[in-house]
Amino acid sequence: MPIRLHLAVAISMASIFVPAHADDQRIAQAQSVDSLREQAVLQIRQGQVEQGLTQLKTLLAQHPTQQKLIADYLMLAYQHQQLSADDLQYIQKIDAASYPQYAYMTTLSALRDQKQFPQAITLAQQFSKQQPSTALSLMHGVLLAENAQPEEALTQLDQLNEAQLNTSQRLQLAYAYRISGNLVKSLTLTEQAYQAEPDNQEAINQYIATLNALGSVEKAQQVAEQHGLADRNNALSYQTKQRYFADQIKQALQVRDYRMAWLEPNINEKLDQVIVEMQDYATQIDQKDPMYKAFNYDLIYVLSERRRSQQAIDLYRQLGYEQQQIPAYVEQAVADAYLNARQPKQAEPLYKHVIAQSEAVDFSAYSGLYYALIEQEKFKEAEQMLEKLDQILPKKQYSDAAGVNADVHPDRSAYINLYGLHQAYSNRLAVAEKYFQDLLAVAPNNESYITQLAMIQRWRNKPLQAEQTLARLNAIEPVSKSRQLNAMQNAQALGNVPAWRTGLEKLEQLDPDDTGVIKARQELDDRDRFAISHQTSFGESKADNASEARSLQGLSDRDSTTTLYTPWFKDNFRAYAEYRNRWGEFRDGEIEENRYGVGLEWTVNRKSLSGLVSQSESGDRAGVDLQWSHWLNDHWNYGLGVNTAADIPMQALVDDHNGQSYQANLTWQKDESRRVNVGYQFTDIDDGNQRQELSASFNQDLWNSAHHRTEGTVYAYYGKNSLDNADYFNPDHHHSLELNVRHDWMTWRNYEKSLNQVFEAAVGYYAQADYDTLPTYVVQYSHEWDLSRTWQLRYGVGWKQHPYDGEQEQRTFGMVGLEGRF
Repeated sequence: MPIRLHLAVAISMASIFVPAHADDQRIAQAQSVDSLREQAVLQIRQGQVEQGLTQLKTLLAQHPTQQKLIADYLMLAYQHQQLSADDLQYIQKIDAASYPQYAYMTTLSALRDQKQFPQAITLAQQFSKQQPSTALSLMHGVLLAENAQPEEALTQLDQLNEAQLNTSQRLQLAYAYRISGNLVKSLTLTEQAYQAEPDNQEAINQYIATLNALGSVEKAQQVAEQHGLADRNNALSYQTKQRYFADQIKQALQVRDYRMAWLEPNINEKLDQVIVEMQDYATQIDQKDPMYKAFNYDLIYVLSERRRSQQAIDLYRQLGYEQQQIPAYVEQAVADAYLNARQPKQAEPLYKHVIAQSEAVDFSAYSGLYYALIEQEKFKEAEQMLEKLDQILPKKQYSDAAGVNADVHPDRSAYINLYGLHQAYSNRLAVAEKYFQDLLAVAPNNESYITQLAMIQRWRNKPLQAEQTLARLNAIEPVSKSRQLNAMQNAQALGNVPAWRTGLEKLEQLDPDDTGVIKARQELDDRDRFAISHQTSFGESKADNASEARSLQGLSDRDSTTTLYTPWFKDNFRAYAEYRNRWGEFRDGEIEENRYGVGLEWTVNRKSLSGLVSQSESGDRAGVDLQWSHWLNDHWNYGLGVNTAADIPMQALVDDHNGQSYQANLTWQKDESRRVNVGYQFTDIDDGNQRQELSASFNQDLWNSAHHRTEGTVYAYYGKNSLDNADYFNPDHHHSLELNVRHDWMTWRNYEKSLNQVFEAAVGYYAQADYDTLPTYVVQYSHEWDLSRTWQLRYGVGWKQHPYDGEQEQRTFGMVGLEGRF
């Protein structure tokens, strides 16, 4: 049927139900809207953009479903960059069947720009049904790719005939392939476009972006510099540079790990170069550019990795980023920086936030939080965290390869090490040592377990056993940094200064920023400094019957020794000067002796010999004091000594007496927790008295925790004198037995600074020839301050009850001590 006949039938049918004048009104109205629309379009084309768009918007308010009106408004507003997010409401009124084809691509582009991908995909499908085209199919594929539907996107894109595409469309296709994961196809298309039109800016941009995606960042950087990208496209230039720096950081960290594994020097050389280059480039980035933040994220990260902690912290604070705004890897880098800068209080909430963001957290965040807690002395919370980790961390790591057994998961392995170290940090050294011994029984060649065990054995005063433990790794090459560090620290503990220095110098070439290396260097350099030691004790004594009691120290007493040491020379020698003052107030008056002396000390491999030449202030009682000590192994030590100006009772000094003493002692220690000592001293006083003294003690740890330690000591003494009726306290024979309990409370600690409170109490008995056996009591309270790494202060007070000649004497006493290096 001819079209005109159809139209006539439609009109006649409509006239049955609608008055003729209604049709005329509709036609007139449509003509009026079209006329007004065309006028508005003309206004816009003539430059009156705002007036024309306002007119179109007014017409849309009156006729919201008029398809040409919608199409013209969307197209023209989009072209003149005046399309707002609110204007997208008009798209909901689109009827694909009657919507003008000339507005298809612009409408889809508007939705794409506003990230309204689902709606755009739906419209693209509808438009394609009405009027299929290559441009629509390409747009459809791009939208699927940008909506993170790679499989659907690749299916759509593969249907396109590349021969029908122009250069711009080929580059769009390459872009869609790239973000959908087909980088090979993307590279092929962009290379073709770039080679065909090397000055085409879109081709350059897509080629660089594809190279970045493939990890060819150096090539991308070369292309960017070749075409002056920084001047022509700042956004892509920054993006390319950021990718370049990210790749350089990755390479630098790989170089560091490789050099560390193979013990090559300058492990951070590449990392330092990257930091210098990034800091130079930082001044070129516009702070308003979106890439500015991303660039500084990486700069903070690399500064933290390089242990330039304060620089990383300063940059983080300078940028003023909110905690919620930064990526997790940057937040952890900032936390690491705070921890390395000894600011664990600031690190703790950052670690906790990183962990709270995701369950798939790298174990280094957990270990960082652990150390942030214990460095604030929050051992209980740290232990609770470890208990929680034991429940949530995987135990096994399974391989996809057939026939391969499951292995211990890396996070579980790291946790196993950390749990053992926690026992040691909590002063449960015996538990920690057995823990790693049990692990080695199951995995005898595990290097980490061996080095941790050696470290703990050294902490337990067993450096030779630690050496033997490390020797289990002798056949393994290369020698890891942890093994070298342990060997160096063992040499230090054994007093082998040349081996200590040699090991330290090797480690400084390898990793001078390691905290263990830094500490060892500080302690080695301390040997080149003058040192001082001072100790003073003083007290007052009283007895119920002072006329009969013959006090050992007098009614009042003071004993003070000050020693000034030179730096060590020739590794094993140092000289020293000593001043000693003894003063006592007795019934017959005051007695005082001042002695001055100079000496020389030699120490090597846990053997030491010292010789002091001294005399009293008056020039008499000159003498030599020689002392020898030798650790035969980790458990046995013996000492010998002779002093030709011995410490004789002060009352004997009044009559110008002198004496010589000879001493020997033998010590056995299991470790830091148990020790037995036996000592003997013979003193020959020139008044005819020969004094012999035998002592023995047994010391045992009773209880240990992170901040508390309790130990008990049993002390026994026997003495005998050959002279009767001496002018000083000199019983024929006497003996005593004492039980002492000492409790240390680490009250406050901040790295090298700390306060330890010490409580001591002792009870025993004393038996003297010709007198009754009577009880003895001692209580003492003291503070032990570590003022810094090199200065310590000690002071305390106490009270003691002890019988002399059958009469109980009460003594109140105090002491103060100071030692340090200048």
